[in-house]
Amino acid sequence: MWAHDRSIQQAEALDVMNELSVCAPTYPQLLTHDLRSLVASYLPSRGFHIFSAGITPDYEHLEVWRDWVL
Repeated sequence: MWAHDRSIQQAEALDVMNELSVCAPTYPQLLTHDLRSLVASYLPSRGFHIFSAGITPDYEHLEVWRDWVL
């Protein structure tokens, strides 16, 4: 997960997230990039969600991520 190319790093991180959801499906997960942007979410009751580019965990995007994080 230390690829210099962000798209490769993100693809590898999503692969790990997917494997974790198979091995431990009862645990929610949240993938961020540098804690500045939301990449993906997994909730046991809802499955996976990939966020659009530029979505932050900040209040300004609350309506976008609320159902996939809380």
